[in-house]
Amino acid sequence: MKGRKRHILVDTLGLLIASRVEPASMPDRRAGARLVADLSPLWPTIRTVIADAGHESRKLAAEIKRHEGWRLVIVKRSEPAPTRWSGVNVSA
Repeated sequence: MKGRKRHILVDTLGLLIASRVEPASMPDRRAGARLVADLSPLWPTIRTVIADAGHESRKLAAEIKRHEGWRLVIVKRSEPAPTRWSGVNVSA
């Protein structure tokens, strides 16, 4: 889709947990916060969110920690991904 970004949240096996389509003008950090908003009651075993460098932000990390109790880990492309890599990953 032209002018749109698709953001996905998958588990460590690559299975879809959540997805959102946002305007291309929206920063990845804001879209990431919207993506994980209010998911902790549905996914109580999630502890860590693994994301690419586009989501790197102390504000996003603090927001995810405050609202969801999760930890944000940023993986750079030059580093090996700690789990199966497919956009934003989560692990228990």
